[in-house]
Amino acid sequence: MISEIERLIKEEMIKGIKDVMDNTLDSVKLPRVRPGDVLGYLTNELKLSVKGQDMDTNGYTWDYWLTLNIDDVTYTLSGDGWYDETATFSKG
Repeated sequence: MISEIERLIKEEMIKGIKDVMDNTLDSVKLPRVRPGDVLGYLTNELKLSVKGQDMDTNGYTWDYWLTLNIDDVTYTLSGDGWYDETATFSKG
């Protein structure tokens, strides 16, 4: 069972991803979201085929960058996995 806070974080993540994929926003900040949360939502819940490159990081601070291709559209998932776990999901 997920907590109320986890439920709210997931709802914000889903709304943000949909806004970018529907061209409402170019990018969205997703606080307290890890790369696996976004990839799990895209592949398990939306049943999308996601093709990506290896995730690149800068080492000890664990900033990351991942290029995703979904239905011939390129998206970038990037963020900070160490300090505040904020992800950014954007087109391009």
